Amino acid sequence: MNSAAPRFLMCPPDYFRIEYEINPWMHKEDQNDHENSIAQWKALHKVLEKIGCQIAEVKPVEGLPDLVFTANAALVFEKGIYLPLPACSSTRRRTGFR
Repeated sequence: MNSAAPRFLMCPPDYFRIEYEINPWMHKEDQNDHENSIAQWKALHKVLEKIGCQIAEVKPVEGLPDLVFTANAALVFEKGIYLPLPACSSTRRRTGFR
């Protein structure tokens, strides 16, 4: 793979589901279609590989359902790494992400 190729960090949605409600848009009774989530994840992974992207995978962890949202982990640009403010630090449910 080309070292200049875009790199993505991905986590399979093995344990993705709404286990808690921390905002007005999250409702435990509105669950995702697990098989569809896996199919969509695999399709995205395949497309990214096909166009030459480098993909690193994070092993899914039971009890961390939104680990699939790795997009905000960091932004690497030129010689800098930019980390977002730890949005999960104030939420007890998300302390496993630290």
